[in-house]
Amino acid sequence: MARRPLIITTQPGWAFATLSELRSIGNRERYVDFHHRDSTLVCRDGLTVAPRSLRTPAEVFGEVVSASSRRGADATRQLTRLMRPDVVKRAVLDLLPNVKGTRPRSYSVACEALGRTSVRRQDLAQEIEQVFRMAFPGWRRASEQAVRIYCKADPEFAFVGVQLHSNVGDDYTGRPGALRRHLACGLLQLAGADSNSVVLDPFMGTGAILDAALRLYNARAVIGFEIDSAACDIAERSLAGSDASIIRQSFESLDTGLINSRTRIVTNIPFGNRYERVDTEKLVRVLRACTGAGAQITMLASREQGRPVSDALGLRRKNVIIMGQRATISY
Repeated sequence: MARRPLIITTQPGWAFATLSELRSIGNRERYVDFHHRDSTLVCRDGLTVAPRSLRTPAEVFGEVVSASSRRGADATRQLTRLMRPDVVKRAVLDLLPNVKGTRPRSYSVACEALGRTSVRRQDLAQEIEQVFRMAFPGWRRASEQAVRIYCKADPEFAFVGVQLHSNVGDDYTGRPGALRRHLACGLLQLAGADSNSVVLDPFMGTGAILDAALRLYNARAVIGFEIDSAACDIAERSLAGSDASIIRQSFESLDTGLINSRTRIVTNIPFGNRYERVDTEKLVRVLRACTGAGAQITMLASREQGRPVSDALGLRRKNVIIMGQRATISY
């Protein structure tokens, strides 16, 4: 593909999981910019794999124009100065061969602004639209199956890009508390899941982690515990025909005889107002028995619960945002 910079967006705090994935595929030095505020990575030299091969990002864009703040100047203002029709046309045409499944000569524009920017989101979107229409006067605006022109901006960094790949798709069940696939992959990446792993999720829910472990990480086997019968029904349908063991029991019934050094316990511990809190002492007791049997643990939990569990098990912690809620990854 064209060696234009690639811009990778993640959930706030989750970029370190994507960095882990980039390193694992040989891109140790190919990302040069990390923007902490909006959890965005910029790969200046492209990638050694196709963008759609990445599992952990939310979306991957080809850079059209980007700007970083200098000497206190707002990046959004600099971005608008760089947005010239000739620049936009050249960049978009370079990137089009890598955009799949779109209607010919159709486009959409989306804009997101974070923080107090000198250019309002609505004005920024209008300026991008105007420049794009000047660059491609024969194109029409469409809401579906169009080339997606996306802008993400804050005072420190702003970019306009062409969407090349999105992991935010139809894998999401819409059920409260369900984990999107790219977030499940972030946990599996940190757990070191591979074809030799047995992935065990003691709070399986609808099975997003187990499904990703089988289909994307080629796990040897997966095991899930869940007491919600409706969630189990969804998991059984999505995992039908696979080597999955679904156990309709509480995590407390977990038998450490199932555990060995190949076991990766990867889970999203329920949190939020919709769910009864899992007892921390019981959780620590079960997980400690699992580590004693050789398992490695990677879990997503509320920050309130993640801290004491991490401390008790000697795990590292990383604060993240999940569905707008403050959470912690322990690994």
